Amino acid sequence: MSWDEAAKVGAVVIASLGGGGFIVWALAGQLGRLWVERFKGDIEAKLKRLESRLSVGNSLLARFNEYELEAIRECSSRARVCVPLLNAVRPMNSGKDRERLVRDANALGDAHNELVRAMTRHEPFLPGDLRNGLDETAKLVRLELLQAQSEEPFTSRWWEEALKNQEDAKAQAESLLTLVREHLARLRASAESLHTE
Repeated sequence: MSWDEAAKVGAVVIASLGGGGFIVWALAGQLGRLWVERFKGDIEAKLKRLESRLSVGNSLLARFNEYELEAIRECSSRARVCVPLLNAVRPMNSGKDRERLVRDANALGDAHNELVRAMTRHEPFLPGDLRNGLDETAKLVRLELLQAQSEEPFTSRWWEEALKNQEDAKAQAESLLTLVREHLARLRASAESLHTE
């Protein structure tokens, strides 16, 4: 069948139906357009709601990342302050000067208290492994303070094991720094993924 024959058949069908066929054909077309417009409007409304939810979700995630970053920054800096103060109470740095040892121990105690306050304030936003590392650092500081503030700090075993204790403190500080860097890299990647979406 050629195009000419198909057009003739179509014209015969429309002519046989008369004006009513034309009306049905026109109404079907109009109803189809209305249905498409309504469907398109529903899709656009749902898309806007979804975009709004994603925007709110991204804002919340960005805010949470800011809180976590602030927690990591403050707590890790408080822990880093403890390291040279830990070394200050060590025998190789304080010698056997009781006044200097007390002064350095008091400074270490103040730094420890600042670390604990920061950890408490930011606890909900600290990742678990980082919180554990900070707890270990605080524990190490407390043990050193107990030794330094004992009645006879210059005759205890702590005095004799000062170099090993210093190496342990350094290893703990490096471990904590590694954890901080890992979490910062994760936060950076999360922030970059938010900007590319």
